[in-house]
Amino acid sequence: MLRVSLLCLLLLSVFIQSGCSVKQFSDNTIQTEDEIREAVFRYYFSSRYANGIEDMDYIFLSVQNNNPNPLLLERLQDHDPAVAPISVADLSQERGIVHQSDGASQGVIFTISKIKWVSKYQVTVECQNTSSLLGVSGGLMKLKYINGQWKVVSHSLIWISQKNKIRHKDLALF
Repeated sequence: MLRVSLLCLLLLSVFIQSGCSVKQFSDNTIQTEDEIREAVFRYYFSSRYANGIEDMDYIFLSVQNNNPNPLLLERLQDHDPAVAPISVADLSQERGIVHQSDGASQGVIFTISKIKWVSKYQVTVECQNTSSLLGVSGGLMKLKYINGQWKVVSHSLIWISQKNKIRHKDLALF
C-alpha cells in the first residue's frame, strides 16, 4: 500500500511539473482576444494584403467598428506608418479616401469584425481593409496557438468591392 501511495505521489508530481512547464494562454477572454487581434494586426502590417500601406500616413484600427483596447494600441505603437484608433478616421464622401478627421493625413482602415473559436487553440477571424469608398475587401484569417503565441496559419480573400459591386472570391493569398 505504501508503494502504491508513493507511486501515486511521484506520478502526481511529474504531472504537475510537466503541466507547469507548458505555457498556456490566458483564461481571461479579453486578454486572449487582444493577443489574437495583435497577431492579426501584425500579420496585416507585414502581408501582401496590406499592399500600399507604406505610402499611408496612418493605419486606423477598428474592432467591430469601435476603437481597439488602448493597451493593444499601445503595444502596436512601434509600427510605421503610425497606428491610430478608428475614431480619428474619416471616410470622406467627396474625396473618396480615408483620412484623419482633420483632413491632413491619408490612411487605411483595418477592421477585425469577428473572432470565432474553432477549438481552444484555433480561431478564425473576419477582417476588412478599407482604403477608399471603392477600395474595400474582406477576408478570413485562421490562427493557431503555437509555442505560446497566436500565429496566422492561413488567410483568404473572400470578397472585394469593385465599382459599387461586390465580387466574391475564394482565392488563398498565402
